[in-house]
Amino acid sequence: MTHDSSWGEFVDVIEIDDRAFRIRVRAGADACSAPVLAYVEQVDGGFEVVWTSGSRRRAFFATLDECAEAAASRIGDHTSSGPIRPVPIPHLPPLPG
Repeated sequence: MTHDSSWGEFVDVIEIDDRAFRIRVRAGADACSAPVLAYVEQVDGGFEVVWTSGSRRRAFFATLDECAEAAASRIGDHTSSGPIRPVPIPHLPPLPG
C-alpha cells in the first residue's frame, strides 16, 4: 500500500504488515534501489519512527502522514559539503633495476 499526500512526490510509504511501514525516497522505474529513509511501527498512541541515516534517533508521531512529512523534509535538509580536492596518496619510489 502506498500513501500519497503533500509529501507524495518525495517519498513512498510502503506497508510491510498491518502495523509496520517503510518510508523510502520516491524513485521512478527503479523502485527496488530507492533508499529507505525510515522504518515505522504503529504503537499505542501513534507511530514510532527509526531513521536509517543521520542522527539515528527514534521519533514519535501521532499520524502516518506526519511521519512521511518528516521524512520528506529530511530529504530537503541534506546539504552537501561540496566537492573536495583529491587527497594525495604517499607512495614509495620505484625499485631500481
